[in-house]
Amino acid sequence: MAVVNLAASAFSTTGSISASSTSLTVADASGFAVNDYLIVEIGGEAGAGARGTIGVGGAWPDLSYANAVAMRADTGRADGQYAYRADTGNVYRSFGGVWQQQTYYYWAKVIPRSLAARIIAKAGNVLTLSVPAVVATTNAKVYFDNFPVFNARAADANGTEIAWPAGNFALSDMCWAQGKSGWHMHGTSKTATKLFFPKGISAVALIDFSGTGSGNRVSNLCVQGNALTQGYMIAWNPPGTDQTAAKAHMGILFSSQTNGVISDTKSIDTFQSAVVSYCVNTSIYRNDAFLTEGLQEYVQWQIHGADSTGGEFVDCTVTSAKLTAGIEWFRSTGNIIRNYTGVNATVSLNSCDNWQVINPAIAITANSQLNQTSFGKNNSVITITDTIGGLPISNGGILTNPTINMQGYINAENDELTGIIVGVPNVRIIGGTYNGLDYAAPSTLMGPQGIRSNGLNTLVSCFTCHGQIAAGSATVDRANIGVNNGLIFYSRAGSIYGTPGSVALAGNGLPTDAQNVACHRLQ
Repeated sequence: MAVVNLAASAFSTTGSISASSTSLTVADASGFAVNDYLIVEIGGEAGAGARGTIGVGGAWPDLSYANAVAMRADTGRADGQYAYRADTGNVYRSFGGVWQQQTYYYWAKVIPRSLAARIIAKAGNVLTLSVPAVVATTNAKVYFDNFPVFNARAADANGTEIAWPAGNFALSDMCWAQGKSGWHMHGTSKTATKLFFPKGISAVALIDFSGTGSGNRVSNLCVQGNALTQGYMIAWNPPGTDQTAAKAHMGILFSSQTNGVISDTKSIDTFQSAVVSYCVNTSIYRNDAFLTEGLQEYVQWQIHGADSTGGEFVDCTVTSAKLTAGIEWFRSTGNIIRNYTGVNATVSLNSCDNWQVINPAIAITANSQLNQTSFGKNNSVITITDTIGGLPISNGGILTNPTINMQGYINAENDELTGIIVGVPNVRIIGGTYNGLDYAAPSTLMGPQGIRSNGLNTLVSCFTCHGQIAAGSATVDRANIGVNNGLIFYSRAGSIYGTPGSVALAGNGLPTDAQNVACHRLQ
């Protein structure tokens, strides 16, 4: 394997530039040379880099109108075209010649963009840039741009090892290894090597292995995005090109890969942490995802597998300040989630077959719901559903030893999330605990529901649910453990509901050793 040690630079300084000028004055120019690339980060402008303002490098969308009259007069734009009004900062999208205002948080307002440019001349601490600033900025952070350093390796052969040194390395675009096989991109460790998008910068992903490939690996590094309330940027096409698409960036993306591996990685404030899509036997090991503020709107799952066969997520974690979509397999078959740990980060199997989820442990903290659009109170901690369809799901799956701890009500209404919701056939839940809180008014929910299943042939064994459910007759929707069709063995809760003949040895104290042995045999 050919080894390439990247000559990456962690150099950064501060600088100021006037509107429409190409002359950037920096505090320290020692780390820059002519033909290097740099990034001037948003934050020093009159708008301070806030959404609804213009950045030193411009803004998304590229197209703007002075006011409503000017916007309505332009009826000939392509369907899907984005534009903003300069008088309000609000973003609109054109369909059938009519401009429709956007309400989704991340593209409801014009977004300020950082300036990415090449240095074409240097005189002392004054750098002449290849493109001018759109607006003035003062004492802005200025980073060496490492995207061209990586991009110079794009033509390297299959079987190349790309080694990043220790340090924090800014990028203006993604590290894209298209159609490669046998590549291994890595740092020194996930705490020592970090690739990051400064505020106001984005692409589809920080690391993107897409196009048909096999045996690719990413390991021992951290990726950091800007999925924050302010300072974020979405992926979009360059100015002057098709402006009908917008995407939230990912950390690491493997698409159309076979036998790929993402291991010993970390993400901070990426809209999605690590994703495998249209892959075969492609897995993620020991990926830790962190959202320091949580997300203002639902975007996607942090650790996500879609339209894939085989593969496993092992020893992965998602930790979020607010409730968020944590880890999911979607429209896939033969997949495993093992030893997942989540803090305010949930689990989903959506239209999946022949799956296993083993030893998940999820804690939900007090007042962790940001709002109903980012995470609705009717969601569950573990959701097993066929919402999207498109794949046979008759084999079902096995959920083993889930541990769910409700550490506090999620909002001021004293709501708590249902533990496990099952809506598909042939699901087996073996062992596990839901540590809930007693129902408390004014919640309109039922309180501590450990399991609620309307799927056919649900088997629950050796499951314990703590907490007092809301008063009323037991139904599948008002019970600590509720199963409409299936069997409940050796389980304990204050309220258990099942169809006649479906409950065996339930509610009679904790399972005995002999009963536990019987449960383990089911595995």
